[in-house]
Amino acid sequence: LRHIHAWLETSDDGEGIAPCPPKIKHQSESTRRKLEELPWQCVRANLFDELEKTLTDIDMFLGLSDLNRYEIWSYWQAMPQERRSFVNAYKDAVERWKKALGETARFERALNELDHFFLVVEEKEEGARLAHMSYDLAKKLYPENDIRLAVRTNNQACALRKEGNNSEALRLLLRVLPVYEHEFQLRKDRWAVLNNIGWCLFHLGRFEEAED
Repeated sequence: LRHIHAWLETSDDGEGIAPCPPKIKHQSESTRRKLEELPWQCVRANLFDELEKTLTDIDMFLGLSDLNRYEIWSYWQAMPQERRSFVNAYKDAVERWKKALGETARFERALNELDHFFLVVEEKEEGARLAHMSYDLAKKLYPENDIRLAVRTNNQACALRKEGNNSEALRLLLRVLPVYEHEFQLRKDRWAVLNNIGWCLFHLGRFEEAED
């Protein structure tokens, strides 16, 4: 247990801010080993308090998100049924992260990654709440043409579209499309924005534009 506590207390002091797929190669070998082995050791030893602490530690959460956010879900699934209240656990974690980091890019990135995690595990309402929080903070932190703001704006538009606010979603999507076209060109990220625009137009009854 002392070994696990010591591992929890050490972390690389890297920025780790990535709007698109992160570059895992920048992680040190010790960090990779910690990310891959620490949660597994907690599961193996039935140390579920330590496992929850590990999964809600911001350095571990961001590192595991870089590796594979499905792994985070698998560790929560390894807990006893009564211990799987991950939504509340991460709500509490967000408050801790905000208190520790303030309105910083690192905190904003954590909100964005947590939004994606909740979408992966079908907790869409909580994911939408985090998308709104991430977008509001990103507007304060990043310049208008920054790809990070564009990505968060797209996430905000997706949340609005799912809530039925297609007009506002469309306005945001059209605003970020030029940034996506410049940054991503033919990549699927750009096509995802175009697809969302099409769905907004369709639900707004603008069928001919949607087909274009």
